[in-house]
Amino acid sequence: MSLLGEAPSARVREHDAGSAGLRDVRLCQVPTCRAFARRRIEIELPAVWEGSATFTVLTVEVGACDEHGPDLERRAGAVVEARADLCNLLTIVEGAVRIETDLRAQIDLLAARRG
Repeated sequence: MSLLGEAPSARVREHDAGSAGLRDVRLCQVPTCRAFARRRIEIELPAVWEGSATFTVLTVEVGACDEHGPDLERRAGAVVEARADLCNLLTIVEGAVRIETDLRAQIDLLAARRG
């Protein structure tokens, strides 16, 4: 059983300067939204997903409408919280693995003594 599955990779679209696919930055940056951006949302993205307790972030700013802004802020906060929790979660999993290994060794030792 795997507790730490791989997250789907982010979709990145590259555009050249003349691309018709570029969105007007005055609009909400949610692709399906055509409303004007009324809020500037700062999104902190963890630079690495390692087991260290400290980490650096890359901050990007996006424009969002009043409808999508709170959801983007909530999701961005959840990403940083998940990265902050990663070290603790890995410590818990490592501890559980050690306990299981010790218990299996004790069971094997008892079985060897009986048999």
